[in-house]
Amino acid sequence: MVFCPHCSSTRIVGRHIARSAGGVVGTVAGAAGGAASALRGAQAGAAVGALAGPAGSLLGTVAGAALGVLLGGAVGCEIGTAVGDVVDENLLDNLECVSCGHHFHIRPD
Repeated sequence: MVFCPHCSSTRIVGRHIARSAGGVVGTVAGAAGGAASALRGAQAGAAVGALAGPAGSLLGTVAGAALGVLLGGAVGCEIGTAVGDVVDENLLDNLECVSCGHHFHIRPD
């Protein structure tokens, strides 16, 4: 159980500042990387969609590009939140006492 070092309350919540920021930055960076590789996805989608004719090629291009951006964003978000968790646990005052508002950090053993 965690106690506030200021008032000894047990009403403690995590702030997760770096995790949230890392998730946002990772999502944006991943989506940008996904957009850069979306051309390859669009080309692959067009090739597969060509089997269904011109409409299939168009839908395959759009689907391939969208999939590249979405997957890039999802992977970037996952990596960003993982890095943010490490920063939260080791560097920031990531705990807050609900009773007195004190921010503090407990170093892992």
